[in-house]
Parts: sequence; C-alpha cells; structure tokens
Amino acid sequence: MLKKVSLVAFLLVGASTAGTARAAETTLSGVICQPIKGVAVDYGQYGVHNPSAFGAPDVTVECSLPLGLGGSPSVTSVIVTTYDRNTSSNLSCLLTELGLSGDVLWSATLTTSGSASGPQVLAFAPPAGTFPSNAWRLRCTIPALGSSGLASHVTTIKVTVP
Repeated sequence: MLKKVSLVAFLLVGASTAGTARAAETTLSGVICQPIKGVAVDYGQYGVHNPSAFGAPDVTVECSLPLGLGGSPSVTSVIVTTYDRNTSSNLSCLLTELGLSGDVLWSATLTTSGSASGPQVLAFAPPAGTFPSNAWRLRCTIPALGSSGLASHVTTIKVTVP
C-alpha cells in the first residue's frame, strides 16, 4: 500500500509541475554599452556613466542586446536599472527592435522621473510578437555629473522571454 501512495503522490506532483513554464531571463551589465561618436564614458561596478562635469552635455551610449534566446515566441520585458543623479537633466533610454534588413519594427522611449538617490527602473513591455531572433538595440542618454558630483548610471539590463 505504501508503494502505491508514493507512486500516486509522485505522479500528482509531476503532473502539477509538468505544465509550469519558466521565463528565460538574461541580465547584462551596463558595461556592455559603448559611447556613440567617441564621447568619453567611464565604467565601474555600477555599469556605464557620464564622467563630465555638471552642466556638460549628456552622452549617448548604445547597448547591443545579444539575446541568444532563439525559439522563444517573443520578448516580454526589458528592464533597465539606472541611477539619475542630475537635477537638471533626466536619463532616458530608447529600445528598438530591428528587422533583419535594419527596418524598425517597434520602439519606445522611457525617461527617469528626475534626480534620486536610489535606483530607478525603466520597464519596457514590448507587444506580443516581438522576436528575440531580431536585432535589439538600447540607446541611453546619460546626463553629466549631478551638482553634488555624483554620477548617473545605466547599471543593468534584464531581458525576459516566456
């Protein structure tokens, strides 16, 4: 009798978890982001930041997203963790899905809500049907140092597929 109960319990547990799908995630450091047009950026434990003095122009970095998540039906979210320490300029990111011929299939821009001491999350939610096999690009504009001398950063980028 004990063997039958154990087998039934095993089958019930197996049946309840067999249909559970797990999302695939990849988290990338902001150090993958490269400056556009030779502007200077610095890298560190908090990813990429603009080392220019307060009042200097913002810099734009491009972050290629090497997804390698083929076979998935779509990209469900891209979450960019940032720090915005500049009181006069916000950090913003443009996420773009490109077709294999380079045409823009989808894009959206998100911006921080002003200077803050802690992290701010920019959460992109691409529509269904955006494919990880296409090329994905993230361009972020990072303000110069805040008046306090603290830097704004693009820290991490987390991509989720179903």
